[in-house]
Amino acid sequence: RDVVWWHPAGREMNTQDWHAAPDGALGMLLAPLPSGTPPNRSPATTLLALFNRNSSTVTFTLPPGGWRQLCDSSAAAPFAERTANPDCSLAGHSVLLLARELMS
Repeated sequence: RDVVWWHPAGREMNTQDWHAAPDGALGMLLAPLPSGTPPNRSPATTLLALFNRNSSTVTFTLPPGGWRQLCDSSAAAPFAERTANPDCSLAGHSVLLLARELMS
């Protein structure tokens, strides 16, 4: 698959999530690793876009691996790169773009 929809609780979204009352936060994992593949075996960069349309902050549990923040739409310097924590806070009404790259 090319896209996996990511739940803030740290798992792939399921049918019940799509039919539940909207909570306004979700992630889009692009070029995800096949199930069971160690993060250091990825052939290319994996991107994760997190969206929060709520007014309050939402915490996302990130997929396994080392994640680097590429852009935070709520930050004063949105393109300042930094390492992302496994439990990542996303400000209200914002988007966060992260990358997980092949590790050497």
